[in-house]
Amino acid sequence: MVMERRHFVRSKWFLKDGIKNFFHAKKKHRKNKITIPAFYFGVWMFTDEISKRSHRLEVADNLEIFIDGKRLPGKIVSLDNRELLFLDNYGYHLRIDAVNQLPISVYDEADDRVYPLEKLRFFVKKD
Repeated sequence: MVMERRHFVRSKWFLKDGIKNFFHAKKKHRKNKITIPAFYFGVWMFTDEISKRSHRLEVADNLEIFIDGKRLPGKIVSLDNRELLFLDNYGYHLRIDAVNQLPISVYDEADDRVYPLEKLRFFVKKD
């Protein structure tokens, strides 16, 4: 009987510590969660001053990048509050610079040019 009681007490403490550790581990996991700066998501316009053509740049919420409606094959290399750095399949970088959580320019390494960005706003037509 004494042996059973000791086993029960040890089991009780083991269970209590196990639950405590489970919840404590969950809290630590939440702290390490990566957050994506959502202010990069959206649609912008930039103009090539040499060709006088306007282009549409879109960053989707899954981090796919589109220019003029065409998806750019490649991958995000780095992402923080100051820049989103994309590497295309040809080995060139496309960098979106941000200030105060607002994308302000895009640098195209293939052209070695920086283009100022203008946020496009979409209005829903009310009938």
